[in-house]
Amino acid sequence: MDGVHIPSQLNVVSNAVARHRGPRVGRTRRTCRRRPSRLPISPQQAALATDVRDLVEAAGLDHPILVGFDWGNRAAGAAAYLWPEMAGGLVAIGGYALYDPPLGIEPAPPDVERRFWYAHYFCTDRGRRALERADRDLFALLWREWPPNSDRSSKQLNMMVESATSPDFAAVVTHAYRHRMAGAAGDTRLELLERRLAGLPTISVQTVVVEGTANALDPPMPP
Repeated sequence: MDGVHIPSQLNVVSNAVARHRGPRVGRTRRTCRRRPSRLPISPQQAALATDVRDLVEAAGLDHPILVGFDWGNRAAGAAAYLWPEMAGGLVAIGGYALYDPPLGIEPAPPDVERRFWYAHYFCTDRGRRALERADRDLFALLWREWPPNSDRSSKQLNMMVESATSPDFAAVVTHAYRHRMAGAAGDTRLELLERRLAGLPTISVQTVVVEGTANALDPPMPP
């Protein structure tokens, strides 16, 4: 389970997991999930965690090690916290990723706010329009800023832009950021799970944290 911009880190982790010869489940992203048109797709952390649980159960996996980056890290971490008996472990690429919506209204230091400009942009109708248009220049800029020293190809960028043409993409992305910044309500069906995730709880399962040294958004803390 992953975001869209660090294939090199994911390949390292994927190869390490493969050496243990356990089953692997491919990348998943909630925006690609099929569902009846009358049902909205929620990108909040409780919804992502529920997707992970449903996937584990449907695939018949026995205590899988959950691995994720970005939204995938949040999904894996939330699932590991809510159902620790399900997970054999957690690999959190980028560190702790759970959030508490009420805290989202509090400002971060200016330099942090500047690095996450796109999150604020996607909270606006203007940003949503850019996502609806699958603006290639926008995605190219984000790729240049996020992993500044990673190898990228036009083919990979084309795949990224193509994925954004999903009819759910813009709505899911904008709602995700609005929910995290206390600007949108969550799915009422997930309220009980969200209450359990509130307050930035400690994840009890065995966890390995992987940090990218070139993470321009949230660089690792010095030892």
